[in-house]
Amino acid sequence: MEIRDPIHGFIHLNDAEKELINTEPFQRLRNIKQLGLTCYLYPGATHTRFEHSLGVMHVATQIVRSILNKHKVEDLAEYLGLANPGHLKDRLETTTRLAALFHDLGHPPFSHSSENLLKKEHEEYSAEIIETYYNELLRPFDRTVSVEDLSFLITKGKKANGILGGDPLLSLIQEIISGEIDADRMDYLLRDSHYTGVAYGNFDYGRIVETLTITPKLERETDGESADGLTKIFGDELISEVKKSPIKMEPRIGVEVGGIYVVEQLLIARYFMFNQVYFHPIRRCYDSLLGRYLSRAFPEGYPEDLEKYLDLDDVYVMNLIKNDVKSKKVEDTERKKLAESIYRREHPRLVFEYNVDLTKDQFNEVCERMTGALAEKFSLNENTDIIVDRAEKSITKIQQSDFLVIADEISKDLNKYWSIEKMRKLWESREVKLKHVYQVSDLIKMLVQSVKKINKLRVYARVGKGDVDDAWSLCSRIVSEIRCGV
Repeated sequence: MEIRDPIHGFIHLNDAEKELINTEPFQRLRNIKQLGLTCYLYPGATHTRFEHSLGVMHVATQIVRSILNKHKVEDLAEYLGLANPGHLKDRLETTTRLAALFHDLGHPPFSHSSENLLKKEHEEYSAEIIETYYNELLRPFDRTVSVEDLSFLITKGKKANGILGGDPLLSLIQEIISGEIDADRMDYLLRDSHYTGVAYGNFDYGRIVETLTITPKLERETDGESADGLTKIFGDELISEVKKSPIKMEPRIGVEVGGIYVVEQLLIARYFMFNQVYFHPIRRCYDSLLGRYLSRAFPEGYPEDLEKYLDLDDVYVMNLIKNDVKSKKVEDTERKKLAESIYRREHPRLVFEYNVDLTKDQFNEVCERMTGALAEKFSLNENTDIIVDRAEKSITKIQQSDFLVIADEISKDLNKYWSIEKMRKLWESREVKLKHVYQVSDLIKMLVQSVKKINKLRVYARVGKGDVDDAWSLCSRIVSEIRCGV
């Protein structure tokens, strides 16, 4: 079976995979938009978790095949510490495909907009759905895939000695699906950029897939104890630490030196997409309105019962909203007003925006004081007329990972270096053929050191245009007082 996708062309599935996507839990994803109510702002953004899941499966498959094209199965088995290389290729590809396909099964209506109503992480719902509905359908994959492995990967299960479940193959698959440079991120950037009609999310997808490879994990010694990663180490200090860091033969996704520019391109694309699309002020405002409405529609949160939970999707919620708007018997007037705001696209006006890094306590104080002051000054309802929002996101966590770059001399003949002993000797001889991404990319170092993260404080209120300046002055004064400890 093949599915024509506007991002990746034809996506191929075998008969057993076709049976999986034809199930009710997977088809439910057709009714869950990838970007929530972003279509109110970008009308084309009506794409769903259904096509995104297929796209992630396709990208993950391309990464696996690129890796397998570079390394002999026997060498890869040795590197992963597997005594028997039999079925390694099939297990790696099939488990990766299905984990990627199922990774969003448990998403709530409107994706991330209503996650505050979940009694557990959406990944845990995904795992429960697999365990409940897919045991029989996964029998054709018995030789290569287990329900336990899929659940473990999707929930990012507890690590044993730094390796997922003690299985280095699962650790590698986890990196492919949800690492720092992963299939999920590649697909959503390309797909969201396409459907919103912006160019910010584009990058050279083919090149990055071709240059991704496997590298070892670094381990830095600190006061006699090992500490994973290279967090908060920069410049010359980083280079010094990288040169003397011992390696652990745990699989990590890295990149050949020829792919460093497209890694930069991907990280920049992500930065622009968060600034221009995901954190657009109007999109964030509707997310807040929807979250408040759903908190009133589901005061106990979303049901834990799987069957009832799977009945919920965007269509269900929009029908609730429409019924509340049309009905004259809604006792909760605030719920009705929130429903009308969403249904009729009547959002509060942006009255204040500031790039500021506040602690959690400071932000809570900002919310309380601003909401109270605006409500009093302009006679507003605190629950329906005022929103205080903080849009916060790290640009990348690559500084906390062991994302290594393999130098040209190695990448020309990768198989030669997959012996554990040869790799260790290369490292310990101070022939720095493996480099942390900071050593190779000044741009990534600058992003982490200078930009660090997006941190926007925004305030919305139902005031007239003539009142915006007064509202801005009031909010600005409150922020200044809180930052000064007043």
